Amino acid sequence: MATEDAARVNGAPASGPAARGRGAQPAPPVVFAVIPVFNRLAFTRECIGQLKRQTYRPLRIVVVDGGSTDGTVEAVRSEHPDVTVLASDSELWWGGAMAAGIDFALAQSRSEHDCVLMMNNDTLIPEDYVEQLLQASREHDAAVGPLTVDSRDPARIVDAGAWLDWQSYTFNASTQVAPGERFRDGVDVLPGRGSLVPVRMIRVAGNVDARMLPHYLGDYEFFYRVRKSGFRLGVCFDTRLSAHLAETGIVRDAGATGFARVWGEMFSRRSSANVVDHWRFAARHAPARARLRVRILLVCRVVHNFAFRTALRVVSVPIRWCWHTALRAVRAVPTIAWRLAEGFKRRFDA
Repeated sequence: MATEDAARVNGAPASGPAARGRGAQPAPPVVFAVIPVFNRLAFTRECIGQLKRQTYRPLRIVVVDGGSTDGTVEAVRSEHPDVTVLASDSELWWGGAMAAGIDFALAQSRSEHDCVLMMNNDTLIPEDYVEQLLQASREHDAAVGPLTVDSRDPARIVDAGAWLDWQSYTFNASTQVAPGERFRDGVDVLPGRGSLVPVRMIRVAGNVDARMLPHYLGDYEFFYRVRKSGFRLGVCFDTRLSAHLAETGIVRDAGATGFARVWGEMFSRRSSANVVDHWRFAARHAPARARLRVRILLVCRVVHNFAFRTALRVVSVPIRWCWHTALRAVRAVPTIAWRLAEGFKRRFDA
C-alpha cells in the first residue's frame, strides 16, 4: 500500500483524516487512470504522456501489465517513477488487468467522490479530457463515456452511445450527434476505453468480472451491471476520444473466408463476436422471456457463419436457394387457389 505522501502523484494533494484535521478544504476527487497493457510499449508511453498533460489534478496513473515481454514494466518504472505499475507474470487479458487496477484504486481511494478512468493505451485524448468527463459526471450524477471517433478519420463517429436490443441481440451504437447536443443520457452500456465511473458506483455494482468475461464484453457487462444497480450512464460530447480501431483484436469480416478464420471469430478470446462470451452475458442479464431466443440466435449465427462463409457454401447456397424457392411456392398456394376459384366462379355464373 502506498503511504499518504506517496499518494501525491501528478500533483495529487494528500487527503484523509490528517489533512482534514488541519482544517484544510476538502480535497478534489482523485481520478485513478487505469491502463491495462500487454506489450505495445510505444502506445503505453504515448498514453502516459497524454494523461500527464491533462489539465485536471489530482490524477493517479496506474499501469497494469499482464506479462509483457517487450520491457514495458522496466521502461515505465524507469521513465515514470511517479506512475504505479502493477505487474503480473501471467497474461491477464483486459478484464483481469482492469479488475486489478480497480481493486488498487478502491483500496487507495479516500473519498466517495473519487473516480476510476478506464483507459486503453491505443487511444488519443485532448488535454482537457479528464476535466470534461469529471464535470459531466458531477453535473449528471452518472458514469460517463466519451464521444468516440476513428483516429484515421476523426470526422467519423464510431460510438455516440450504445443500446442493447434483446429481441435481435444486437448492440446498436449511434453515430450521430444533434447540433448543440452536449450529453446523451439513458444509454445501456459504455466502452472500457476512456469511460469514467465514480468509485461509489463500483462499490455498489461490483468490479469487472474477469472470471466470467476475461476480455471482450467485460466492459459492457460491467456498465450494464452499474446501470441495473440504479445508476445513470451517459455520453459526454464536450470531449472526444480517438481510437486506433485497427489495433483492436480480431475484426470480424462478413465475407467468404476459411474455417480457421471463422473459428477464430466465433470462439477466440480476442474476438468481440466470441459466442461463449455472449452466451455468458445473456445468461446473466437477458430478460427471462428473451433468454431462449438469444441462445437460439447465437447458435444460428455460428451455423450461418460456417455454412455460408467457408467452403461449405458450395452446398449451403444451393440448399438455401431451394428452401427459399419452396417457401415462396408454399406462400403462393393460397393466392393461386383463390384465383382459380374466382375463375371457376365466373365461368359457372356465366
